[in-house]
This record gives sequence, structure tokens and C-alpha cells, in this order.
Amino acid sequence: MVRREVATQQPRRERRLRRLYAVDRANGRLFRMLARRASAKGPHVLLDRLAFHCTQRLSVIEQHMQGPLPPKRLSVLLALCLLRVLFWGLALRIMERRLRRQALRYQRFEKEFAPLPGAEASVDADAEKLGAFLGDSDADTFMSAVVLGLNDALVEMTGALAGFTMVLQNNRLIMLAGFTTGIAATLSMAASEFFSQKAAADGGQPRLAAMYTGIAYLVTVLLLLLPYMLLPNALAALALCMVIASLIILCFTWVDSLLRGTSFWRGFLQMFGISFGVALAIFLLSWLVRAWLGIEI
Repeated sequence: MVRREVATQQPRRERRLRRLYAVDRANGRLFRMLARRASAKGPHVLLDRLAFHCTQRLSVIEQHMQGPLPPKRLSVLLALCLLRVLFWGLALRIMERRLRRQALRYQRFEKEFAPLPGAEASVDADAEKLGAFLGDSDADTFMSAVVLGLNDALVEMTGALAGFTMVLQNNRLIMLAGFTTGIAATLSMAASEFFSQKAAADGGQPRLAAMYTGIAYLVTVLLLLLPYMLLPNALAALALCMVIASLIILCFTWVDSLLRGTSFWRGFLQMFGISFGVALAIFLLSWLVRAWLGIEI
């Protein structure tokens, strides 16, 4: 009976080891890639050291593994491509999350099987160093500006387009009204962010923050107006517009949960409820005012 339990544990132990090895090898490659991207000496040294620690842990795991090493996965290449196009602060925040999840894997492995000398403590220390660096840097400032632009555009434009759709019921008129409203709101939000950053205690970086906020707002406006260019029916275009808004909210809350360490589902449901609640309220209010005034278009 004891031999059977040992025999069943061996494959599971080997699978866990191979998983730990694959993740640490992937993290090492990702840290080296980010180190090459780092423009300042401080971040470059930190990321290079984190990559070296991943390599050290690989040598510890190899001593306990049996058979050939696990092959390199396609997911590593996909992660490399993803981190290349992400904002610097967001890429580092993702790596911090990867380190914390890896620390939990080491913890579960050491509880069930034999400990790996110094591995879990090493991952925990690396995650703390990266978290402290992100806390001390202003890398998230511009992502916050992007988040601000997306947030305002979603709430304002979904409501405005719902009202325009009910009142105008003509896609060309809705596009004209929506685009005019979107441009005015984009310039207004960019100006507000500029003065907000300028009034900050440290002076901020108002021009860049305003640019990121304005671009995020304008891109959101154009995406929400796209269905009115593609579909002939105004209500069908509004439905597709709401689907696009849902996808934007999904991406927005994912980024926000990474940057701020908040709950993804709580943020998603809150943002979804606010945006769609505003859109539904304006749609119904526009319908009531249109019926009360007896307007027919």
C-alpha cells in the first residue's frame, strides 16, 4: 500500500517540478528582455539581478528532477511579444504578479514534498524588491491618465450615444453628434488632466499626461462610433456599441486591477453597472421626452 502511494506521488512531484522549472525559465527570459528595454541604469541592474536569481533557482530544481528538461513553450514567446508592446509600468506589474504566483507554487510544493533550499524565500524577496521599485517609481502615472480617459469616455459616450440613438434614429446624424461631442470632451479631459498634473505638489508631467488622457478618450470615442459606420439600423448599431463598450471595460478593469492590486470582478461589475446604467437611464429619458414633445424624425 505504501509503495503504491509513493508510486502515485512520484509523477505528481515530477510534474510540479517541471512546472516550477518552466515558469522560472520563462521569468528569466522575460526579465532579461525587460532589462534590455530599461533606459535607466537602476532598473536595468534590478531586472538583470532578478533574471540571475531565476537562473539560480533552475539549478536547484535540476538537482531534484528526473528525465529530460521540459521544452520551451510557445506561451513564453507570446508573453515576450505582449510585454514588448505594454506600458513599462504595466509590464513590470505583470512580472510582479508572476513572481508572487510562483512563490505560492513553491510554498505548495514544499508543503506536499521535500523543500527546495532557499527557493521560496528567493522568489518572495524578488517579488518584494520589484514591488518596492514600482511603489517608488512614477511609472504608473501615465497608465492612470489612460485609465482616466477610458473611464470618462465610457460613462459619457455610452450615455450620449444611447440618447442620440433614441432621439435621432439616423446613423449619420448620430455619428455627427457623437463625433462632435467626443472631440469636445476629449479636449476638455486633456485640458483638465494638464491643469491637474500642473497643480500637483511635484509638478507632474502635464503635457504627457494630457496627451495620454486625450488619446485614450479619442480612441474610445472612435471605437464606440464604429458600429454606426458599419450597420444601417440605429438600434443594432447601439447594441454593437454596447458590446464594444463591454470589451473595453473588460480590458480597462484588467489593467486597473494589475496596477492598483484591486479585485478584477468587483471593478468590472462596478464599471459595467455604471456605464450601462447611465446609458439605459438616458435612453429611457430621451424616449419619454421625445414622446412628451411629440417629435417624429
